[in-house]
Amino acid sequence: MKGVENIDKFNQFVESVIREDGTCEIVMQANKRIAVFETETIWLDESDNSFDGFVGWWDDDHSQMTLGVTPYEVYCDMP
Repeated sequence: MKGVENIDKFNQFVESVIREDGTCEIVMQANKRIAVFETETIWLDESDNSFDGFVGWWDDDHSQMTLGVTPYEVYCDMP
């Protein structure tokens, strides 16, 4: 269950930084690359104040952007 809690914390952290700064950049320990996350759209879902999706890319390679429902899903699918 701890893995799920860590995924939830990751998603919550990224979302909170995006709400405050518009973009979240994280240096990934595994490969020392910077992962960049933003919302797929600029609008919040007003029914529950959530984002409708996320986009991410590596800071050193803007040519490949990955879409997902959650920041963690985006991270897992980033090439």
